[in-house]
Amino acid sequence: MLVIVDLFLYVQSTGLHQQHSIFLTQSCDALISAMPMDKPIFILGDLNCHLLNLSDQALVNFCTSFNLTQLIRQPTRVTDSSATLIDVILTSHENLIIDTKVKPSSIRDNNLTYVVLNVKRQRPKPIYITTRSFKNYQQNAFLRDISMVPWCIVDCFDDIDDSLHAFNTLFNEVLDKHAPIRKVKIRGRPSPYITDEIRELIKSRDRWRNIARRTSKERC
Repeated sequence: MLVIVDLFLYVQSTGLHQQHSIFLTQSCDALISAMPMDKPIFILGDLNCHLLNLSDQALVNFCTSFNLTQLIRQPTRVTDSSATLIDVILTSHENLIIDTKVKPSSIRDNNLTYVVLNVKRQRPKPIYITTRSFKNYQQNAFLRDISMVPWCIVDCFDDIDDSLHAFNTLFNEVLDKHAPIRKVKIRGRPSPYITDEIRELIKSRDRWRNIARRTSKERC
């Protein structure tokens, strides 16, 4: 299972130099704590640190110290008078990256940044249950065998627990013959929130969709 250590950060523009110093100190502590986990690290946020400005090397030096790669290469805040790269995505595992994008946003000054990871979907572990198999069960054969059991043995014991044990043993011997216990793998993951009513609605939806597709082809 892939475990990712995420840090979501925002650095205020007021008192910028002091805020960057606090950010670097706190981030260093967090990264030092996270490194022993040996997991991919991603740092996302608005750092108000213009990375297209070559004179601003604080974050560059920080990335070099922790072997982090800054993935965003284009401005994330564009105005009539400026274009700055202040929203970053830093990672320790660039090999997991498929793509990065910067998308314009209509609700904020900063554009949206996102990253696409090459993560394989983990297959869930199979679920097994123990149940009786009634595949070859025949009621008449079962009733015949159960009628031939020497139930009188149950009355031979003075202790009620011994009598119960004898009854269960005799009964289960016949039951195991006609409906043996099997270990079965559950094909689908259990979904307790899917009620019978929802299942019927799903069937109805699929039925009407098939009808719609069929009639649509006929009209064509």
